[in-house]
Amino acid sequence: MFNLRPTRSPHPVRTRAFSAITFLISIVFIAVAAIAILVLIQKYSSSENLNAGNSKKPNITISKKTTYLTSPLLSDGLPDYRAAILKSLNIDLPPVENGYRHFVAAVGFSERDAEHESRILNELNLSLPQDPQYLDRDIPSDIDNVTTDNGYASLWSEEQAPQLAAHIRKNKKPLKLITRAARSVKFSLHPSVDIEEDLNATPTVHLRELSTATLTLILRANLSANMSQIESALDDLETVYLLGKHLFASTYWRHYRIAQLMHKRVFESLSNFISKADLSRAELSKIKSRLKTWKPYSRIAPRIVRSKRLHVLYFTRRLILERPISRELARELFVSPAPITRALELVESWDEILIAVNRYFDGHAKIVTITPYSSVLKAIDDFDKEVVELFEMSKPLPIEQIKTPGHAKAIVISELLMKALLPYTIVKQMHEQNANARLTRISLALAFYRSDHKQFPAALSDLAPKYLNTIPTDPFADDKPFKYKLNSPASYTLYSIGPNATDDGGSRNGDSDDIAVTSGIKAK
Repeated sequence: MFNLRPTRSPHPVRTRAFSAITFLISIVFIAVAAIAILVLIQKYSSSENLNAGNSKKPNITISKKTTYLTSPLLSDGLPDYRAAILKSLNIDLPPVENGYRHFVAAVGFSERDAEHESRILNELNLSLPQDPQYLDRDIPSDIDNVTTDNGYASLWSEEQAPQLAAHIRKNKKPLKLITRAARSVKFSLHPSVDIEEDLNATPTVHLRELSTATLTLILRANLSANMSQIESALDDLETVYLLGKHLFASTYWRHYRIAQLMHKRVFESLSNFISKADLSRAELSKIKSRLKTWKPYSRIAPRIVRSKRLHVLYFTRRLILERPISRELARELFVSPAPITRALELVESWDEILIAVNRYFDGHAKIVTITPYSSVLKAIDDFDKEVVELFEMSKPLPIEQIKTPGHAKAIVISELLMKALLPYTIVKQMHEQNANARLTRISLALAFYRSDHKQFPAALSDLAPKYLNTIPTDPFADDKPFKYKLNSPASYTLYSIGPNATDDGGSRNGDSDDIAVTSGIKAK
């Protein structure tokens, strides 16, 4: 029979001892594991708090002086700069309302921009034709025969540049689409911007085509003016003017320089064929009518400063949160990752950095409103001294020499400000717009005077009040009169002393930067 009673272990004491030792070892193992986990958690948490700021909101004061924007805030506690930038770029423009559709249909996509093609077509809800006729991107070499030493288009004929004339005829259809695009009420050259990847890259799609279209239209305008087809010439100049205006309206800081150049070309061309072509009084009246609606873009300058501020603060936010510093972000800041990373580790107060950055842009905003020009130059000099001192403090050093919070702060601020516009650039271009527009108005009044008197006046004051209510003044000369020299009864030189505020006699050679209009009318 089977004995169901339990039997005694032959080694009872040894078994209990073994169980106790096993239990103690387990306890020790668990304790060590727990400590290790806690250490890792603390290390990770500390690293996150210092470097990434993802698990804990950064210790930054939300105010106009620090973050500039105070709402809306993201989960990390910082303002949503991305949303503010996208809003300024007309990113949510309905596809059917966007004149960019017509521009894309006119130029297609180059190999350089092919990677953006499907995305842009989808966002514009656009399909390209099977057999399109796109704008020819290659300008014939005989363009040199119809441009000045400074590269400006002058009045020309088909005999001077037959290849160029053929190029213009060939592009009649795409230029018609581009004209339609310019006359659209709404226009956004960049329906989408991948800010997270690279804020500087995506919006450059089609800028080369825009430049080619602008040059072709300016050339055609000068050809038409030479053939006394003034209405057609004005239509082409107005297309260029409106394209530039659309770029300015986006307030994307990289576009304002392109738009400024377009504005300059329009008024230079207009002054050119007012002063060079023998126009009838009826033709001059058509120009006068158009000119009333072509205002300088310069009033947009404060918005451009704001746009640039938002871009720099967006990069600042990335510096606060992004660890380690990516190669992409370092490239956008024009620095090596190691020095900026070392400097960021020593930053004690982001409030101080943000206040310094905003003071820089407050200085921008103030300078673009200052008059007269001599006061602008003084303000820029004072402004630049402070910036130069900052850059001197932050000169590149070996990583091991970046030791103090003050040095680290100077490095970070200077790297951020390297992405900012120098105020002289934007102020100079604002005044250039005003100078070009005013010179054109005076040129037109001089042409009317010559139409009535068969010669030009001895002085600009003779134009008032019949031809001009008041004589426009030179914005670069603290609003003193433009320089005017009567070369002969049938010829004059009219000029602004230009951004260097020095009278160079109407010259643009070397360091001279006068903005001049010289008549040379040829009889029909």
